[in-house]
Amino acid sequence: MRSLSSSEEATNELAVEVLGQLARQRGITETQAALAWLLTRSPVILPIPGTSSMAHLEENVAAAVLRLTPEELKRIG
Repeated sequence: MRSLSSSEEATNELAVEVLGQLARQRGITETQAALAWLLTRSPVILPIPGTSSMAHLEENVAAAVLRLTPEELKRIG
């Protein structure tokens, strides 16, 4: 397994922080923000999140209709 360089780790930490901020601003969960971001990045990405309950399933499915703005995507990096 390849390890991340310190600059990649910093970039990933910043993206996680920004996703958390966006989630709080929009009133959604961090998981929903992350799923929306992944789905926006490419039409060929299919995230498969862990779903241990009906509530998690509903939360994950709700992320599919979220659309991040170009400004939000730029903030995430």
